Amino acid sequence: MRLLTHAPRSRSLRPSARAVRHTSTAALNSDTVLLRLPDRHIAYSIFTPARPVATLFFLHGYPSSRLEAAGLAPLALERGLRLVSPDRPGFGQSSFHPYTINNYTRDVLAVADAVGAENFSVLGASGGGPFALALARERRVDKVGLLATAPPWDGPVNDSSSVRRVAALLAQTPLFAPLAAASLASARWAVTRPWAQRRIDAWIASMSPDTQLDSELATAQRDAVLRTLLEPFAHGVQGLTHETRLLTQPWGIDYEEVEREVRFWHAAGDKAAPISMVRPMVGRMPCAQLTAFEGGHGDVATILPEVLDYFLPQSAQSAQSGDAGKV
Repeated sequence: MRLLTHAPRSRSLRPSARAVRHTSTAALNSDTVLLRLPDRHIAYSIFTPARPVATLFFLHGYPSSRLEAAGLAPLALERGLRLVSPDRPGFGQSSFHPYTINNYTRDVLAVADAVGAENFSVLGASGGGPFALALARERRVDKVGLLATAPPWDGPVNDSSSVRRVAALLAQTPLFAPLAAASLASARWAVTRPWAQRRIDAWIASMSPDTQLDSELATAQRDAVLRTLLEPFAHGVQGLTHETRLLTQPWGIDYEEVEREVRFWHAAGDKAAPISMVRPMVGRMPCAQLTAFEGGHGDVATILPEVLDYFLPQSAQSAQSGDAGKV
């Protein structure tokens, strides 16, 4: 469940590593920073505004990667939010590590140390939601939000589609990994075919029907979309198979003990992650708030400004409101 697939951004919106003051990273390219740990490495993107007012960690969907964060980077930068988005182990450029939903917090804290963020907030989108919720217990975390989160698989309601239920069952068997690898190989072949490229071009054009693109820009946008779609599997399907199992088993989170405020934003018509499966979880948390909005799983564009405003410090929220009121 991936929410944000983006077209190329201008040079000014590319992630910046200027705020990173440590020696254990190496630039893979203009989009990525690599944090080296004793046994592995974590890749992350970082977008730094001219005057940061807060740091927000964006935890990508499933299956996805750090590149997903580029879809909300312009709005975050406008608000002065420094945006940091790590690849989970086995996705993108992060090496695989047998993590759990609860101990993945160590990776986020390691990246926070690397970028010099003593305190930060966290937004989990889709499959990143459970990992954001696990961070609610950390004292360094200021605010926690879940956008179109994956729901608990073991809750009192399971309105998932039959396809997802079959996938969840397969994920617990040895068949899942080879099937996923075969599907990935087919997808990589298919996207090189002219018919697939035409469909991607048509989808891009539908996003901006009033804009005419020259052939060079259209090709660049197609390449960016394909990169975002394929990057999660840069090193195979191990991350996919591992996380599929994690998300379709009990998360290991005691919802009643999540005593801090947690904000949820979820589409009322979400078919991929039905809101009926999210409501019972929210109801068990003493201080959780759920905002339902119109649309489906990928219809988050209209709610994003509200979501990002939530993560601003109070002083910045007041300034934002003042600017909005000016004529």
